[in-house]
Amino acid sequence: MKKFQLLGLTASVLAVMSSASAAPNEQAMNRMFGAGSAFSVDDLPPGILRSSLQALPEQARAKAVHWLSTFSFPEADVPYLRVDPEGGIYYEDTDTPELVTGDTVGGTTPATEAISAAEAFSLHSRPGASRVIFLDFDGHTVTGTAWNSGGASTYYARAFSSDSDYQSFSATELSQIAEIWHRVAEDFAAFDVDVTTEEPAVFDNNTARVLITPNTDANGTAMPSSGAGGVAYVGVFGTSYMSYYTPAFVYSNNLGPNFPPYIAEAASHEAGHNLYLSHDGTSTSSYYGGHGSGAISWGPIMGTGYNRNVSQWSRGEYPNANNTQDDIAILTNYLGARVDDHGNTFPGASLLQVNGDGSITATNPETDPFNANPGNKGVVSTVSDVDMFTFTAGAGTIDLSVTPSWAGYYRSSGGRGTNLDVQATLYDLGGNVLASSDPTDETNARVVASVSGGDYYLAVTGVGNTISPYTAYGSEGQYFITGSVPVGTVEPDTTPPNPDPMTWAASPTATGPNSMDMTASTATDDTGGAVQYYFACVSGGAGCADSGWTSSSSHTATGLAAETSYTWQVKARDLAGNETAYSSSASATTDAEPPAPTAPNAPSNLAIADGADGTAQLSWQDNGDNETGFRVVRESWHPKRKRWQSTTEVASLPADTGSYTDNSGTGLYRYYVEAVNSVGSAATAWVEVTVTDSSSGGGNTCKGGPKKCP
Repeated sequence: MKKFQLLGLTASVLAVMSSASAAPNEQAMNRMFGAGSAFSVDDLPPGILRSSLQALPEQARAKAVHWLSTFSFPEADVPYLRVDPEGGIYYEDTDTPELVTGDTVGGTTPATEAISAAEAFSLHSRPGASRVIFLDFDGHTVTGTAWNSGGASTYYARAFSSDSDYQSFSATELSQIAEIWHRVAEDFAAFDVDVTTEEPAVFDNNTARVLITPNTDANGTAMPSSGAGGVAYVGVFGTSYMSYYTPAFVYSNNLGPNFPPYIAEAASHEAGHNLYLSHDGTSTSSYYGGHGSGAISWGPIMGTGYNRNVSQWSRGEYPNANNTQDDIAILTNYLGARVDDHGNTFPGASLLQVNGDGSITATNPETDPFNANPGNKGVVSTVSDVDMFTFTAGAGTIDLSVTPSWAGYYRSSGGRGTNLDVQATLYDLGGNVLASSDPTDETNARVVASVSGGDYYLAVTGVGNTISPYTAYGSEGQYFITGSVPVGTVEPDTTPPNPDPMTWAASPTATGPNSMDMTASTATDDTGGAVQYYFACVSGGAGCADSGWTSSSSHTATGLAAETSYTWQVKARDLAGNETAYSSSASATTDAEPPAPTAPNAPSNLAIADGADGTAQLSWQDNGDNETGFRVVRESWHPKRKRWQSTTEVASLPADTGSYTDNSGTGLYRYYVEAVNSVGSAATAWVEVTVTDSSSGGGNTCKGGPKKCP
C-alpha cells in the first residue's frame, strides 16, 4: 500500500500553461533585484507581487522585503514570484513543456531495466553525505507548514502514479521512479549531496524533501499552486526555519503528464530555487528554452531545458541572457563540493580495471543501483577537473569509449538531459598524446590507437561545444569507461614501492575538533609508474575510517569526535598491486569543540539627525563582536494615507560599523538598524526623523504627498 509522507525543500513553482493563466508581458526586463541591488516595493513592476506586498501588514511586508534581498533575481522573474500571508517568498512559474514524441537523438531505443520496490526506494547517489535531497514518491501528509497558512490546514498528498492506481506501484512506475532519480542525481553529481529515494531517519536543516505527487490530494483538495508543474520557497535550504517552508512540490500529472524526464527536470529546478537560484531567461523571455539540435542541443536547468539533450547549471553564457548568476558557485556554497575521485596527474592516476581477456566494462546506476562495482567510472566535478587513469597493455590496438550517460538516457523522447560533455585523451608513459577525442556532434568520446605495449594513461575531462554552442562551465557529471586493450606478455612486477615498510612525512595532526591531517612519505616504484596510498585508522572514536586507496600522499580525516585520540598507519601499492608493509603507528588527539555561536546583540542608542541637505545621519552603538554586518531599514510616511510605507533595506554594512548617512531626500522617515550573523539577528526600535534641505532656499517647504522637494 502506498503510504503518505512529508517532503521538504525551497519554494518555486513550475506552473502549467492553461487558458486561464495569462503569460507575463515579455518585454526587455534585464534589471536585477534582490541581493546586491537595493530596491523598495514601489520599484517592482506592477503586478501580483507588488500589490500583494502592499496589502500585507507591516511586519509581514518587512519580512518579505528582507526575504527578497537574500537572493538575486531579474525583473523577468517578478511575474512568477509570490508572497504568502506571512511574508514568505516563493516562485509560481507558468511554463511547462509540450510532450515531444519520437527519439530526439536517434538510434535504437534500449530496453527498460527492471528494478524491485526495495531497490527503487533505497537509491542513494552519495551515501553518507551530510546534505540530502529526498525525492518523495509515496505520498505525505502536509500540515503545520507555510503552505497551510494560506491554504488547507492539511493536505493528504497522494503517491506518484502514472496509471491512476494509488495503492500499489507497478513495474513501470518503479522504473519511472528510478529514471527520475537517475536524472536528478546526475544534476547534483558534482556536489557533496546525497540524492535519495529512501526517507531519511532524521530531517535536519540540510535535508530537503521534494514531493512528487498529483496536483489534488486524496480528498480532492487542490494542492498549493495546483496549476503549476512545481512550487517551492526560495532560499530555505540550510536555514533554521527550513522545515516550516517544506516540501517543494512537483505535480507529476501537470508534466507530460507523468513523464519522467520532465518530472526530473522540474525536481532539479525546484531544488535550485530552494538553494537561492533564480531563473535563466533572456531580455524578452522569463525562461530560456535552450538552443541547438541533436545530441548537442543545450538548455539551462533554471530555464526550461525540457527536451534538450544537454541540460546544465548556467551563469548566463548564452545569447541575450538576462541573468549571470553563478549557479555552480551558489550550489557549492550550500551543498559543498564533491571530493575529487581521481587524480589529475600521471602520479595520481587511478588503475583502470582490465578483465583477463582485455575487455574493460563499467556498471551504471541503472544496472548497478548500489554501485557494488565502482571501477572504470567517475565524476567530473569542476570545470578544471582532469581524471587520470593508468593501465598496462600489450602490442595491438587500444579502443576506449568514455560515455557521460547510460542506456536509460537514450530511452525516452524527452531528451537525455545529461550534464557532461566529455573529452578523452590517450597518453604513453612519456606523456606523448597517442589519440584525443571530442566529437562536435556528440557528448561522448572514443580513442583508438595502435601501440607497441607498455604503460598508458587515459585522461577524462569536461568540455564545451563550439557548434551548439555552449561553454565548459556546466560540463560536470558522471562518466563510464568501456572498451578493450591488447593483452600481451609483460614481465611480471613483484617489487613493492619504496620505502617498504612505508614511513610518515608528517604524522597525524589535529586541525580542529573534528578533523586531522597526515602525510605519508612520497613513495616511488621501480617501473616509474604511479603509486597509491592507503591510510588505515587503527583506533579512535566516531569517524574512525580508512581512506581507501588514493593517489594523494596526504589525507584529511573528517567527521571525528572532539578531544579523542586516533591512531593511524599508512601503506602504498604500485600499478601491479604490490603493497608495502604498513608504517609504524602514529597518533593525534582532536581539539576541543569551540563555544557554540550565538546571535548578535541588538545595537542601541540609535540617533538620527537631519543633515539639512536631504540626508538622514544615523549613528548607533555596536553592542557585540560577533555580528557579520548591519542592515539599515527605512520607511516613509504617507501624509495623505496616514501610514508608513515603502519598507526598504537602504544599506547592508560591514561589522563594527556605527554610522551611516542615507540620501533619503526630504520628508518624514523612520529607521531601524539590525545586527546580523549566520545564527540570527537583533534590531533597534524604529526611530523617526524629518529630513529637510536648506539649500532649497528656506527650509523644507514640501506639502502633501510623498514627493520630495526639488
